[in-house]
Amino acid sequence: MGATNPNNTANTPAHLAPFLVNNTPVPDEGQLRAQREADLAEIQKDMSRLMGEHDAVASAYAAVLSPVRRVPPEIWTEVFKYCATWPAWLEIHLISTFPPWIYSRVCASWRAIVFSMPRLWEENIRIHAPECMALKDPAAILRTVVNLCSPTHGFTFRFFGSRYGKTMPMDAVPGLPLLELLIQESPRWRSASLHLACQGQVDVVAAVRGRLQLLSSLNLSCNLSDALSNWKPESIRGFEDAPALTRLHIDGSNWKFEERSRFPWSQLSFLHDGRTCVEDEPVDSTYYTDILSQSPGLEYVKIMASHEPNVVPSRVVHTGVKSLEFCDCSILSNFAFPNLTRITRSNDLFAGAEDTPMYAMT
Repeated sequence: MGATNPNNTANTPAHLAPFLVNNTPVPDEGQLRAQREADLAEIQKDMSRLMGEHDAVASAYAAVLSPVRRVPPEIWTEVFKYCATWPAWLEIHLISTFPPWIYSRVCASWRAIVFSMPRLWEENIRIHAPECMALKDPAAILRTVVNLCSPTHGFTFRFFGSRYGKTMPMDAVPGLPLLELLIQESPRWRSASLHLACQGQVDVVAAVRGRLQLLSSLNLSCNLSDALSNWKPESIRGFEDAPALTRLHIDGSNWKFEERSRFPWSQLSFLHDGRTCVEDEPVDSTYYTDILSQSPGLEYVKIMASHEPNVVPSRVVHTGVKSLEFCDCSILSNFAFPNLTRITRSNDLFAGAEDTPMYAMT
């Protein structure tokens, strides 16, 4: 029962079956084995190729389907806004290393998100005129940034007309093309900080008159050279018509205290006047009495100049001011602030954080 039927070819390979039914000589076993090994080698080669293709496809799918690629654009928007808070201002002359430019260089999707986010650019424009003018076509860079800002929400910028606050020669007008471009866009200014260092910069600023519909905060600083010490700030004009302006910060040296400054005083809630007196001459006490009389909405006042004491007929009463900072106590001889909740005297012009707080005076 256990004998094998020599004529049973069911389990015999096809190429050997004929030899079971005739007397044809059987091929050499070595040749058969070599043929099979060659076939197996070919199959293994194909398998290796297919496995390599499989691994490449799997790796590609892993990259395409990675969690980071499935993050919604809204999440990236919040991430970019958070990262852009340092530095808080875009150094335009360092566009290759500072945000938000650097985010746009990672991939096409990030680039599309960054360039579709006006808020990333609206708060991040800072221009140091001498350094920026060394760039290739700095006006085109600035134009690109401004165009990325919202056309209706406006933008915030800082313009420094000299190298880190240094005064410039009388015939030097650094960054004038950039300042003129900013003035062309002045209807979109939301918060402006202008640090002017030469008469040429001062002259072009007047072109903003009647164009400041969105401006709510202004920081205006003039640090002119000693050769221009006779220059009077009446020549700075254009800011008197700014219907949304509520915060004013003015600063500088060699800026004489003219009889009347042209700002919309009646709208202000915040006034920081950091100007110092020319040649230590005290300011006419009526200068600030007139300003505060025109500014019923003021809540914060900081004045760093010295005053002529006790020359006004009666103290000016201002019920709106809640916070007062000053350098010269003579100001208290000319004003009464019944609603003060905070009063600070600076020991010197550069005291800063070393200001000495005093009890509120009512």
